[in-house]
Amino acid sequence: MLEWVERDVLYDRATALVKPACSVLDIGCGLRPQSIIPTPNVLVCVEAHGEYVTELRRRFAGTTTLIIQDRVPECLAVLPDGCIDTIFMLDFIEHLDREAGRKTLSECERIARRQVVVFTPLGFMPQDETGETDGWGFHGNFWQTHRSGWTPDDFDERWHVIACHDFHRINGKGERLPEPFGALWAVLNLADAPGDAMAPATSGETVNIVVAGLQQREQAVLAKEIELRRREAAMEQQKSWPVQRSLLWSWFSGKRAADWQTDHNGPEQAEP
Repeated sequence: MLEWVERDVLYDRATALVKPACSVLDIGCGLRPQSIIPTPNVLVCVEAHGEYVTELRRRFAGTTTLIIQDRVPECLAVLPDGCIDTIFMLDFIEHLDREAGRKTLSECERIARRQVVVFTPLGFMPQDETGETDGWGFHGNFWQTHRSGWTPDDFDERWHVIACHDFHRINGKGERLPEPFGALWAVLNLADAPGDAMAPATSGETVNIVVAGLQQREQAVLAKEIELRRREAAMEQQKSWPVQRSLLWSWFSGKRAADWQTDHNGPEQAEP
């Protein structure tokens, strides 16, 4: 279903379709995790950029919000089918290339129990941030680059798509765009529980499986990164050894020559 609306009602019209949920997965949340479902029992946020992760963990310390540092769609493969109520991808899918974006949508359909909610620009909206810092003052320019564009045609008849032609007025750094750019919401309903009731498993045992799986993968990825850096350091050391050996030999040869000269000429005599 496709519905075109005016800019001032886009958010309200789309978020009215979002159902209550006990467990929520927010993919690529940046520094602003979803607040559409304000008080889920568990909110799991997956974010790739280390600086964002550090700041999020500081903000949400001591809460039921769990922050995982990882990339998608790779990290989703460890999760079982129907393991979480609702998945959000808000201002995220455009940062993936088309192949990764399609795979991520497919994985979300597999692991979500109730809904998948997507918000993205309408078509390809160029954004290739340069400079030392991003719009949040962090070094996340690589992650802020747009790599794909999505239109209502990318979502089949199962999705409820609500779109607007002139939603975006500024870019990621708060600078005014030459022309307004459109946006769309896409909401997929996967199951209709009676009323707003949800199975307790989605906020208990199953969520524990989700958390454990993501944490184990995060630790494995970190271990691989540490090993890769160790190997790179070892390779750099090996590359530098010939230079160090050459310098050492030059020093040693020069010292031997100086010693030989001293032995044969004798020490210089001090003037009387």
